[in-house]
Amino acid sequence: AGLTGLNAVRELRKRTPNARVKVLEARSEVGGRIRAKTMRTAEGNALLDTGSYFISPYANELIDLANEIGLTMYTQSNCGTRTLNIRGYRRTKRQAGLLSIPHSFDDVLSSPAIRSLATQNVHNYLANQHTSRAETDTANRLLQILYDSPDVSVSILHLMLASGSENGTMADMLSRYGHGQSLLMQGGLHRLTRLGAYFTLYYIL
Repeated sequence: AGLTGLNAVRELRKRTPNARVKVLEARSEVGGRIRAKTMRTAEGNALLDTGSYFISPYANELIDLANEIGLTMYTQSNCGTRTLNIRGYRRTKRQAGLLSIPHSFDDVLSSPAIRSLATQNVHNYLANQHTSRAETDTANRLLQILYDSPDVSVSILHLMLASGSENGTMADMLSRYGHGQSLLMQGGLHRLTRLGAYFTLYYIL
């Protein structure tokens, strides 16, 4: 019962008020990858996010949910513009196909190479494509943020579908999830799951 599940329940109840919906949760609290823990701060004890806390500016449903509940979001501080100039030379390497070109979810699903992509992990795909060090580093950083998994454990298809879901590239996704363009929830993202659960239970009851 993370944000996706809680929001799905609320939408179902809105569209079909008489529907009976059962919410399953394996832990003692809702939230999925969004977690919080009470910690001691200079202002006293506070509940702080210990799991996911970045919101993509393209996550329209999530933003709508936060606005509906009445929570405030703000844009994170920009982490700077990356610039590289070594003695005036520029070295180019082959780009990693759909990962380095803005694309849609449908572009990935309709790709003639989809069967081949489904059998490759991220590590093997990037090695076979002879991609640049920058692209490889971007892919690995994105894997850490989205899946918390190494490149040998994730299908390249998953990474392409993830960036395609926001019509962007790997670099776009990285910027939107913690590297300059993401949104943060005032008071912590855990507030959204807890209030979302409260309103979900309200609708169910």
